Amino acid sequence: MGRWLGFCTLSRLGVDVRVGVGPSITVAATASAQIEQPGGVIAVAPSQAAQWLAPLPVDALHGIGPRQADTLRDYGIHTVGLLAAVDPATVQRLLGGRAGRLAADRARGIDPRPVIPRTLPVAATVRCAFDRHVLDGAAVRAALLDLVVQLGLLLRRRGQAARALTLTLKFAGNGGWEKTRRLKEASAHDEDLRGLASKRTQTLKAAAKAKSQTKTKAAEQAIRALIKRGESITFQAVQREAGVSHAFLYGHSDLRGRIERLRSQGRPVPASAAPVDAEGAIVLTLTSQNTRLKKQHREEVRALRDALEQAHGENLDLRRELARRGLSRTAPAETE
Repeated sequence: MGRWLGFCTLSRLGVDVRVGVGPSITVAATASAQIEQPGGVIAVAPSQAAQWLAPLPVDALHGIGPRQADTLRDYGIHTVGLLAAVDPATVQRLLGGRAGRLAADRARGIDPRPVIPRTLPVAATVRCAFDRHVLDGAAVRAALLDLVVQLGLLLRRRGQAARALTLTLKFAGNGGWEKTRRLKEASAHDEDLRGLASKRTQTLKAAAKAKSQTKTKAAEQAIRALIKRGESITFQAVQREAGVSHAFLYGHSDLRGRIERLRSQGRPVPASAAPVDAEGAIVLTLTSQNTRLKKQHREEVRALRDALEQAHGENLDLRRELARRGLSRTAPAETE
């Protein structure tokens, strides 16, 4: 059985395993730990369990921790055989009541715990994270279909079948969308899962389009509000006003071109009023100088903001390029 299990894992999963077979969990686990890499099988017969355990170091016994092993070695108990020969009451005084009783029993091969197989998870999950902001519907659909193939393979390996398919999409900017659809019959076949995922793709496309339109409308309203208030049009100003991300503004070609065009035009400066009379000449001169200084200050601030916006955009592009090359971990979008 152990060799058959090793053969199955190697042929199906491509990995070697260490298999220990024994009359108890302790003996089997201790046996598997004695197998050297890459893998193999050790089987211990019930009548030979105590004899097989005896020459092993005391820290090789399954369930004996480093501190317990140090304590036993301090008292001259270096092997499992010596531990089995010591009176259980003495072992309890050395290691404590419950820990000493378990150690003494396991050194003799006594372990009444039943072997309970682990139940399979009730859900299977596959994910795909894009390394940059993706607006191409074809790329998203291709990733989704690839996930369907992975999901079918995972289900068939487990011997399970799906009753429902849940599609979860996370947008850049912490937005999200999730829909669940049940299959007519439980299935793990690629064709059944692919057909259900294709129907979800249409809904996904409509949801993404609606979300993009909502953000676009909010950005346009923000631009109009800034113009009405006479404020400078910059990416940061539109982002704050509309509540959208920099990635969306930079990725939307129409909005990006409009913002850059309005930013280059700058704010209109009101014309200075003509002098009314001679008595106001001094006031007019000071006012003119003050206006000129304010204009100069605004131009300097605008130049600094433009430089900051440009640096921010270059930094964002660089981060995306680094993420694309695998030097950074970002997950702006995730599909399940």
